[in-house]
Amino acid sequence: MTAPGKTPDQVLGVFRDAHSARAAADAAAGVTRRPARTDGAGDEVASLKAEMREELDQSVAGAGNVGPFTKEMTKGIAVGTIIGVIVGMALTLPAALIPLVSSVGVGLRLLIAAIVGGAAGATMGFVAGGGFGAKGPAQPLAAERGTTVAVDVSSADEAAKVAEAMRGHDPIRIDLTTAEGEPVTVVTTEEEELRRST
Repeated sequence: MTAPGKTPDQVLGVFRDAHSARAAADAAAGVTRRPARTDGAGDEVASLKAEMREELDQSVAGAGNVGPFTKEMTKGIAVGTIIGVIVGMALTLPAALIPLVSSVGVGLRLLIAAIVGGAAGATMGFVAGGGFGAKGPAQPLAAERGTTVAVDVSSADEAAKVAEAMRGHDPIRIDLTTAEGEPVTVVTTEEEELRRST
């Protein structure tokens, strides 16, 4: 996510605890001479805005009046639909062995049962997967459960260096923002850091 026409004026990170935040602030001080703010007054709001903007930018509209789906919901839908098709087919295939109409062979009955069961299972998996994949209201956003560190920067190059220095200290997320706290781009998120470490 990059906001067109905006240049970053600060690097804004959220860290798991005060110790990680202090270490990130010290690492940033080694790259730039500007002081770092820890738990600044408007920094939590700026981080919340950046995280919500990222979620909106990564959402996908569905067909008709279905959706939009967040990134987490999309992953849940993909897995849920596949599992739903398999379970639906497994539950309906035994019903095909019951000869309700004598003129319809077992092969055709198996095919019809597989199609009906797969379609029903896919629908249930789609709904359940999207529902369980979504972040619930009880899951706090990054700034609500961590400590913010903000460093003012004068160029995109300086922002990249500061962000890379902060990245080595277990961030929940790091964003580039304007001086007013408007999101410019996402540097890293908790999910990306987990993938990077494995």
